[in-house]
Amino acid sequence: MPSMTLMISAISSDDFSISLIAITARPTTVSLSVTSARAASTTLLVSRAAAAVVRTCEVISSIAAAVSSRLAACCSVRRDRSSEAVLISPEPVRTSTALLATADSVVPSLSMAALKSTRTRS
Repeated sequence: MPSMTLMISAISSDDFSISLIAITARPTTVSLSVTSARAASTTLLVSRAAAAVVRTCEVISSIAAAVSSRLAACCSVRRDRSSEAVLISPEPVRTSTALLATADSVVPSLSMAALKSTRTRS
């Protein structure tokens, strides 16, 4: 029969590994009330996350609808025909007599020499 000292020394070396096992196993033995509280808080967070996902999808679809309505509005704009003004009215537009009277009443501030000198500089 082996000596008692050898048996105790073998148990002592296993003692350290048993304490590690106990530390690992402790969370599995937590009371049910603590676990239920954690589950309730987790459920609340999950429901908030789900609501955020739904709201995000609503915003994305709203943005997509706005973009498609803008595209539809752009497609419905009439063609610019301002360059075809000659086709609309081939007759030259006559200047109003009121504009001519106004132009005659303005006193020219520059002399002809001043006008000629500015033309030669450029």
